[in-house]
Formats: sequence, C-alpha cells, structure tokens
Amino acid sequence: IEEMNILGISKSDEIYADGSRPEMIEDIANAGYNIRPAYKNKGSVLAGITYLKSKTIFTNDNNTGLNKELSLYKWKEHKNGQILDEVVKMFDDAMDSVRYGIYTRHIESNNKPIALPIRKAQPKRSIYR
Repeated sequence: IEEMNILGISKSDEIYADGSRPEMIEDIANAGYNIRPAYKNKGSVLAGITYLKSKTIFTNDNNTGLNKELSLYKWKEHKNGQILDEVVKMFDDAMDSVRYGIYTRHIESNNKPIALPIRKAQPKRSIYR
C-alpha cells in the first residue's frame, strides 16, 4: 500500500489480484483502492492465455521484467515435438498478472469487447501475434 501510494497509483484504477491472498486484497481495498480478485477457476489459465493470444498487447522498453519474461515464455512440448496447450511454469509471474487483469475484465464484461487504456502514445513492442 505504501509503495502504491508512492508510485501515485490512482485509487480509482482497476486492480485485479491473485485471490490466493484474500487478506492482502482486503487490506488494499480498505486503503481505498479499487481491487478485487482475478477470475480463476478450472481451465481459466488456458482460456486466459488463449484470449490473450487473440489480442495485440503493447509493452514498452521500461517494462524490463515483463519483456524479459516474454523472451523466456515457453509452451510445454511433447517428446515428439508437438507443442502442448500448457505453459512451462517458469518466468511467468508478470504474464500471469497481465492475464489476470485482461481476462478477468473480459469475463466481467460478459465477453463483450473491452477497450484497454494505452498510456503511451506510441508503444514500442507488440507481444502476442
């Protein structure tokens, strides 16, 4: 909460968090932030990744952690070389957070198209696609 205050995160911004720590979500909400747990149920990881892969998402050079993960993000492979619909669980924390927010917002909008705010006028790197 202190770091969010220092960074100037607006209390009206939508924040989707991993629901595995509900006490942290409650603390952040009690501090006035617009936070709620991300949509997670059986099959939501693959569904979220599939949804993200259907979109063009932009990042910039300042997102060093996310950009590093993007370069290391991998799908599991069958021994015959076939790519499986399962992510290797390494270097995926930032990608999980991207998926939480975008996919939860998609689900909450009843699968209607959503407009994602782009904060930079000219994004420098396209991911997925």
